[in-house]
Amino acid sequence: MNNKKKKVAIIGAGISGLVCAYELNKQGYEVELFEARDRIGGRIHTLRSCFDHNLYAEAGAMAISDRDKYVHRYVEEFNLPLASRLPLHQSLSFYLDQQIIPIDAMPQNCPYPLNPQEQSWEMYNFWIKVLRPLLATISPEDLKELTSEKCIEYDKMSFRELLHKLDLSPGAIKLMQTSLLHLIGGSFDELSALSIMIYALKSTHSKQSFTIIGGNDQLCKHLAKPLQNHIHLNSPVTHIDQTSKQIVLTTAHQQYTADHLILSVPLPLLNQITFTPTLSQEKQTAIAEIPYTTISRHFIQYEKHPEEKINMVIADDPHAWLEDHTFHQQSTRGILEVHTSGKSAKHYQQLSPEKRKKHTLSKLKPIYPKLETLYEKERFICWDDEPYSRGAYCYYKPGQITDHLPHIKKPEGKLHFCGEHTSLYFASINGAIESAHRVLEEITNPSKPII
Repeated sequence: MNNKKKKVAIIGAGISGLVCAYELNKQGYEVELFEARDRIGGRIHTLRSCFDHNLYAEAGAMAISDRDKYVHRYVEEFNLPLASRLPLHQSLSFYLDQQIIPIDAMPQNCPYPLNPQEQSWEMYNFWIKVLRPLLATISPEDLKELTSEKCIEYDKMSFRELLHKLDLSPGAIKLMQTSLLHLIGGSFDELSALSIMIYALKSTHSKQSFTIIGGNDQLCKHLAKPLQNHIHLNSPVTHIDQTSKQIVLTTAHQQYTADHLILSVPLPLLNQITFTPTLSQEKQTAIAEIPYTTISRHFIQYEKHPEEKINMVIADDPHAWLEDHTFHQQSTRGILEVHTSGKSAKHYQQLSPEKRKKHTLSKLKPIYPKLETLYEKERFICWDDEPYSRGAYCYYKPGQITDHLPHIKKPEGKLHFCGEHTSLYFASINGAIESAHRVLEEITNPSKPII
């Protein structure tokens, strides 16, 4: 069959769905992309209209590592300008036990009790350096198959159990929790040790990260440009019927028949679609069991003041990552984000807007004393509240990577599955695009074994 006659339907116009559509369209496939939201991009979401003076902030995926080869492929193809986040990292401070401590004064001035060896740590990405001896015990081949004894051993173990095996002090574990949990969510008891090791592996050789000037959604817009007449917004899919000859998908507005169907949506959304025949029991179990991280992001627009320098702070109260989103934007105003996850994020989510504002400003006062007087407006997003996300990104409990990941990404007939949750490098733009290229191979080169 000629590629120009092959019809591929794609559900989800996040980054992985857009990459699939963009590449298949270039190869002559007839592509239709169905998106439940009124916008493209999924969890790449640049906020603009809620701020003044042409300011913007990233409510979704923020950073592009210098090691993210799949992302850089498209950044270069579209000639998108990047801003280095190095100035933020170099100005990183910690706020621990009500003390502001610059990174170059850590860990010597850390208020948590550390042993002599821990007091000599270099603090930038210190948790990766702590894990480095263990990372060397996992080979790339182990991660391809996920069947090696080491992979299974680390996956069955919680991250807290792994840290105890490293003989870290309670103070060091507390410091690691403060530094990591705002990004990963959950708790060290419910995180697979292997999942954090994989997270470390993808960061271990990175020297800096970037953001796209003008907003990370520029990447999505460029991918969508050749597809404008083939993207159907406000079109949630309700039914998928697969026979030996074709696939029929149904939305509230239409039915569409295709030769292949790509599902590029978060796992919880698959439960909202009726599949005939049903998905495999292994995939259904994975969908039911794999959790998603609760992330809340509170953005505060403020008037800049020479004495009130906003940069990047890791804080234990509030348990949050504080970051200036406008370090590379030319304006007399700025946007500070309070980024929380897990229980802290749920707490912020449950507050009324007025109580949330008061709570945030009071918590930030010891760090930014003038912020309350400089405050202008705010925007709050919790990804649990987004009906077509139901969480920020997946994470893996002990045992779930080796038990579930091979089944999550496995095709079922002419149904193909992509998205960050189907990649080893979950919770990243790069992982999402990597998964899209795996699906492209499944469709365009079906005789090639899928790993």
